[in-house]
Amino acid sequence: FIHSPRRGDVVIIDMPGEKESLVKRAVALPGETVAVQDGQVFINGQPLEEPWVTHQGGMDYPPTRVPPHHVFVLGDNRKESRDSRFFGAVPVGQVGGWVRFTVWPLDRIGRIR
Repeated sequence: FIHSPRRGDVVIIDMPGEKESLVKRAVALPGETVAVQDGQVFINGQPLEEPWVTHQGGMDYPPTRVPPHHVFVLGDNRKESRDSRFFGAVPVGQVGGWVRFTVWPLDRIGRIR
């Protein structure tokens, strides 16, 4: 890798035993404590500003420390996302790449924010 995932990066996760990779956003990094309460993400007890979130809500997640060499990922559509709230933090070695552009739908072509 050029670098480890950074907060806000949209990453491709290679899940063992799954046919398809997942595309999620990195929100918490190694050593940080992450929690989700009433749709708000907290990092080390501080609310995380997330301009990229399309739908807040979904499942809460208790305060949990992200292990070394792991990243905590969430989908931008929280109510419909299967993400680290279900399977925990992901080893950085399972990050298969980064998403930089949207190409579909056509009216949303452009750089990922």
